[in-house]
Amino acid sequence: MSQVRITSTGPNNGTVEVDGQDIARLCRRADISVSVGQFTTVTLDMVISKTVEFEGKANVQLTPEVEQVLTGLGWTPPEA
Repeated sequence: MSQVRITSTGPNNGTVEVDGQDIARLCRRADISVSVGQFTTVTLDMVISKTVEFEGKANVQLTPEVEQVLTGLGWTPPEA
């Protein structure tokens, strides 16, 4: 069972928190079902995407194609 908090202040403006994590950007729809004598059920319709989270130090590299696009837009790579 998860701790859920849902707020909505208008179209495309709100939060969907599950166990303290706001996942609103991944949700298309949230349906809430309440029945006497039962726990509330929240059904989330999620946007299909690959979500990866990482926190820590890392060596960041770009593919040559991405670097070419970024430098074409005015980006200057840091000194190695």
